[in-house]
Amino acid sequence: MRNIILLILGLFFKILPIYGQNSIALQVNDVVVSTDELRFLLNEYVLAYKKINRAQPPPDSIRLWKRNLVDQMLLIADAYDRQLVKEDIDMAVLVMAKYMVSLPTSAFYLSKFDKSVSEDELLKAYKKREIKYEVEYFQFDDASQLKDFISVARTDPFKDPNLKSALKQITLIWPVSKFVYERIWDMKEGEVSAPIISKEGNYLLKVMKITKNEQRDFDLEKDKIRKMFKMHYQILTSREYFENLTSKIQFDSLQISRMWIDYKSGLLKQKRQFSNGDTKLLTYSLNGRELKVGISNFFDYYNYLPIKRQLGKLQHLYDFLISIVVTEELYKEAEFLGFTRENDFAFRKKRFRNKLILDEYYRSMMKLKPDVGDQAGVDMKNLQNQLILKAKKKFKPIINFEF
Repeated sequence: MRNIILLILGLFFKILPIYGQNSIALQVNDVVVSTDELRFLLNEYVLAYKKINRAQPPPDSIRLWKRNLVDQMLLIADAYDRQLVKEDIDMAVLVMAKYMVSLPTSAFYLSKFDKSVSEDELLKAYKKREIKYEVEYFQFDDASQLKDFISVARTDPFKDPNLKSALKQITLIWPVSKFVYERIWDMKEGEVSAPIISKEGNYLLKVMKITKNEQRDFDLEKDKIRKMFKMHYQILTSREYFENLTSKIQFDSLQISRMWIDYKSGLLKQKRQFSNGDTKLLTYSLNGRELKVGISNFFDYYNYLPIKRQLGKLQHLYDFLISIVVTEELYKEAEFLGFTRENDFAFRKKRFRNKLILDEYYRSMMKLKPDVGDQAGVDMKNLQNQLILKAKKKFKPIINFEF
């Protein structure tokens, strides 16, 4: 069933128009770029150009970008024609799509954890920003280190001259706090916090001084404060959502420990073929659904995520498994609400898919192993040019836009 689904996804991305397309801007064999997709890709290029150069791209730059787009589609068509598009590319694209939804910058994420801010709330926030906190703090790698530190401290550790070198300083103004500790905004001068233990870090802090923070008039500041308020709300509500979801997870600690030993010894990849998803690592119940994450689910994410997670400790593995649950649930909700059917989302998925196709295409044509990468330098550029020339002889692109 899984292979059938992936095959359907592959045909969808290769041949069928993206949802919402109404005309073809470029076609090379079965590879199609719609007018909507062209507009999206061009806009992304313009935004990237402006970010780097702080200016609009000149007409020559736009023309060059369009030529490069045609060349890319020629090579992608050649990759399909040579049957160099691997079956697992669809799983890689699906994992990437789920990852995209879970990013704090995604349209779905911003919508889910968004909040409208009233004028009264803005005014209260403006008053909170009238003061700033000079803070000293100790930071610990592990929660156990923080607990041990507190248990042996007989006096105020912030006054101990032997610990002065370990102290760090920071100035905080609401709502920005690196400590994930809302109570700090109610602390008094000279007050020491309770132990702060979180995924973001483990801290013990002391408010050394509270002073006035100079601000412009409210009307000049409120737009900036509104953005801060919404971001602050997003952080708090998303953390609450994650903690609530995590509380529903039941870990199979024995299987996870065994998996961790295999992972550290390099044996885990050999065992994947025997698991078929049956080796359960965790289960959770949500909205009447009983769900699980197994070793094969772990590999789908670990192998295909665009950013590799470093699993240096057993706790990192637990965190990674939790992130799989969170990502899966966010994606299901985004699908239900229609965010995954929006053009921009579909175009980003297709762009990522095309990148994977081209990467594999170049590796295959150069007969390099996947982990070697581009070591050819100028040779790679020459190869690209040769492949484009051959593809132009093989295919006749249909181009419905001007250069």
